[in-house]
Amino acid sequence: MLILAFESSCDETAAAVVEDGRIIRSDAILSQVDVHALYGGVVPEIASRKHVEAIAALSDRALSEAGVTREEIDRACAQMTRQELDDLRRAADHIRSFALAQKGCLTELSGFSTIPGAELGHRVTPVDSCGCYVPGGSYPLFSTALMLIIPAKAAGVKRIAACAPAVKGTSSIHYKTLAAMDLAGA
Repeated sequence: MLILAFESSCDETAAAVVEDGRIIRSDAILSQVDVHALYGGVVPEIASRKHVEAIAALSDRALSEAGVTREEIDRACAQMTRQELDDLRRAADHIRSFALAQKGCLTELSGFSTIPGAELGHRVTPVDSCGCYVPGGSYPLFSTALMLIIPAKAAGVKRIAACAPAVKGTSSIHYKTLAAMDLAGA
């Protein structure tokens, strides 16, 4: 089983891909020592902000280094029937259409006031990165890949990392889950 693991201490952020609970396939670490040295010790608010800023890039790096290859994805797709692939594509189209319709009705609100001198509102701002966990170690829940990844892409998220546990008793993600992740654009 492959696990994407995270760890953060006061002044370090790390991501790693671990296989079968023992083999580290990749790891990425960012130290904040230099940042905190300016203040003579760890500043919690700065540390927290740096963890948030670093985790997406560290996850990308760890996943890239551990890598699911194009060959693995192609093998997964080859195991699916034509009907299963068509069904996935059709579901993806429906999910994408709905996500884009949702995005179209979300609007910014500015200049609202309940009392003179107070101005309230909100902005709709997509995040730069997101992680999508697709469950399925015991039972493949591959449609979850479509329902997480496609709306994120429709919202304008630039970097999307998807992960899933290996099928129980194996070291591989279920082939339908891998195919769905690829079809969704992860």
